[in-house]
Amino acid sequence: MTDRYPRLRSPSGRRYTPSDPSNGGVGGSREDNQNVVRTLPASTSQSKTGQMQSLLGEFKVLYESKLKNLDDADKRGEETTKVRTRVLQAYVNDLCEQNEVLVQTIDELEREANERVNELEDKLHKSSISGKDHQTKYRELERELRTLSVEKTRAEALLEDVQARLTQQEETTAKLREQNSNLNYDINQLISVMEMARSSGKWEVDRVRFRELTFDQVFGSLPKTSSSNIQVSDSDNDLRDQIRQKDDLIVALQQELKQLRSESRLMGGDTVSDTSELSATRLRSDLTKLQQRVEDLKYEIQSRDRKISSLTSHISDLETELDIKNSEINSCMQTVKKLQEKGRHSVLESSKSGDMIRQLKSDVVSLRENHSEPSQDISHFERHIRTLEAELAESKEYRRKNLDEIGILQEKLREGQFSIHDHHDVLKSELGRRDDTIQKLRKDVLSLQEKRDSALSELHRMEKRNKALEDETAHFRAQISEADDEVANANKKVTNLEGELQFLRSQNDECQGQICEQKEMITQLRNENRDIEDKLQEALSTAHQRNEVIKQMKEELKLDSSKIEDMKLKLEEADREHQHLQSRYTAQVKEIDRLQTETQEKELTLSQKETMYRSEMADREEEISRLKADLNVLHEKLAESEGQLISREEHIDHVQNKLRDVVSQLTRRENELQALESKLEAANDERKRLADVVQHREMSLQQLEHDFDHAKEKYKDAVEENGRLEARIQAFAISAQTEQDVLSSEMKHKDEGLVRMKMDIMKLQELCSRYEEQISQAEKEAEYLRSQLRSSQNE
Repeated sequence: MTDRYPRLRSPSGRRYTPSDPSNGGVGGSREDNQNVVRTLPASTSQSKTGQMQSLLGEFKVLYESKLKNLDDADKRGEETTKVRTRVLQAYVNDLCEQNEVLVQTIDELEREANERVNELEDKLHKSSISGKDHQTKYRELERELRTLSVEKTRAEALLEDVQARLTQQEETTAKLREQNSNLNYDINQLISVMEMARSSGKWEVDRVRFRELTFDQVFGSLPKTSSSNIQVSDSDNDLRDQIRQKDDLIVALQQELKQLRSESRLMGGDTVSDTSELSATRLRSDLTKLQQRVEDLKYEIQSRDRKISSLTSHISDLETELDIKNSEINSCMQTVKKLQEKGRHSVLESSKSGDMIRQLKSDVVSLRENHSEPSQDISHFERHIRTLEAELAESKEYRRKNLDEIGILQEKLREGQFSIHDHHDVLKSELGRRDDTIQKLRKDVLSLQEKRDSALSELHRMEKRNKALEDETAHFRAQISEADDEVANANKKVTNLEGELQFLRSQNDECQGQICEQKEMITQLRNENRDIEDKLQEALSTAHQRNEVIKQMKEELKLDSSKIEDMKLKLEEADREHQHLQSRYTAQVKEIDRLQTETQEKELTLSQKETMYRSEMADREEEISRLKADLNVLHEKLAESEGQLISREEHIDHVQNKLRDVVSQLTRRENELQALESKLEAANDERKRLADVVQHREMSLQQLEHDFDHAKEKYKDAVEENGRLEARIQAFAISAQTEQDVLSSEMKHKDEGLVRMKMDIMKLQELCSRYEEQISQAEKEAEYLRSQLRSSQNE
């Protein structure tokens, strides 16, 4: 538009001055035209409409006042046709300039609409990019799910390994039970043998049959046992009682372990099978059950701790008893060593006494040889020797008895040591086995405690997570409902706009039908006016210059895209006025006939006024020629307006196509919104499913906590991204709604401008009707004058 009309400036800063005919307006006054100078409105719609209305009102008042002055001058008999044509030409020029301004404003509005459409397309492109990002994140989440499924299979394999280990442990415990039962049977056999030995005093070992132990392990290679074994059997009974108590505790602990394993398997099976069917109520009930179960497990663990403490205390008591037995054995060994030392000392004394006897004998021999000593000394020495010999014999006898006792004690000690050592080894091995089982049970209990603690922590964590997810789901549902309401409102607005478009199309069709009818009537009028045009060829030569000016006006009027419907109404009014003129023309013809009869009667009176009428007739003929030229101009304007109507219709089709494109874009965007909403719902369902799966996996497998925390962080990012997408969708819906509001406001402003233009066209049509009335009056006068001339010529 700026290339075609370089002399136009922006409507925001353009000052509009109406054209001045004869360089001074009507009557040569410039003050009236200076008062008309006004600044055109800016691009804003409200100021534009108000200022345009004020300008149009001022133009209307100004030109109506000028035309009234001309009418007054006509009544006074002054020649005002030239001034009138100048005024009308100035008015047409002003209207053309106004049309140019309106075209420029329409172009600016179209430019703004295109810019807004581009912005909407950019927003759609951004939303598509964000959707692609969301799809990539969704794929990443699927990959993470696959990794989690692989880890789940690994965890299941680990569970199978643990179950295999548990079966192995159960087999070992079964074997230990059999061994314990066999040992208990062997101990009962030994107890029966000991009771028979106590009652009868004889060891009957031939009937004894052992299941686990061997005969040599129990009795050794010796056929008989001493009375010390009877004392050891009492301690063995105590140890057997303790071992039975430990066996009972082990059996109870194993039963509890079986129960815990079965419960853990049931919990694992429930987690695997009911992942898809869990809901908030089921989770709460399960949480309460698990809390009760945890409390029961706490109580059982405390009881087991008490049992383990009692077993440890019992083991410590057995260890103290073993220490006491070892101290007794050590004391016996010390007494044996003392007896051995006494025997050695007695041997030394006997050797000393033998040496002394030998010395005495040697002394006696020496004394007997010398015969120097008296008999008293001899008898005294002999008595002393006899006493020494008696003492020596007594010491030998005592030594022999001591040696016998030592041998007996050594045999007893050997037998007691062998039996005690074997039984001690058996007890040590049994205690070692019991300690291993107790340690295993302690490990199992500790692992169960850890699992229980982890399960409690995970339960609390998942409760918090469940509450947060419920809040998020409620928030998302509220947002989705709001978005649905907004979409419904947008759909309603779109339907309203479509109804308005259909109504406008129907109006357009009606207008086109009316235009076709008016075209037909115009063609009829043209056929009727051909005869008049043949008579007025002379006037056409004088109006050639004006036709060129009118052609320029036609070119300028072709640019006026906003006056389509107004020109249609103008054509309709012109057709109506033409019909009215035709009716008046027929009436005037009749009146002319009547006047002709009257002229024939008054020919005598008119002959005197012939000269005066001739001069007036010349003036009237000039006026008639000018009016016919104006008629031709108006006919050409009608033709031009028809061409403009065609161009406006094309422009309307173009605008309707644009509206269709906009409606298709809106439908496409609505489909995209629905697709995004379905994706959001699918993402929410997938998120809930992932939350349930992760919850059950965390409850069953503590070793996946790190990966699960990582997945939760990514899941939070996905939820935040969903929130961002929903916010973008809402912003897009709001922007679309604002755009629709802006378009509707622009359409309203355009409608208002069209209404104003229609009013202007109606005013112009009124002026045209006035001119046509004047033309008809002039034609009547011309016919009257012609009839008078004919009558005068006939005379």
